[in-house]
Amino acid sequence: AFEGNRIAVRFQYEWHDESGQWWRSYGNEQWEFTPEGLMSRREASINDVRIDESDRRIPGPRPEGDESVLPQQ
Repeated sequence: AFEGNRIAVRFQYEWHDESGQWWRSYGNEQWEFTPEGLMSRREASINDVRIDESDRRIPGPRPEGDESVLPQQ
């Protein structure tokens, strides 16, 4: 959602740490921008959940040049 110089986003991504443990991070963010387009405020609520690699929902890496949108889960 957005209005004026503010936008709210919901996100989800998966990653692994140096030991190979997979995590799913998800949450909400609110961003506010200056008239010049620079971010002046960011508030985030982020949750990290430990997952097995077999539980990944987001496949990767994508082939080079693939800019398609993944389906909503």
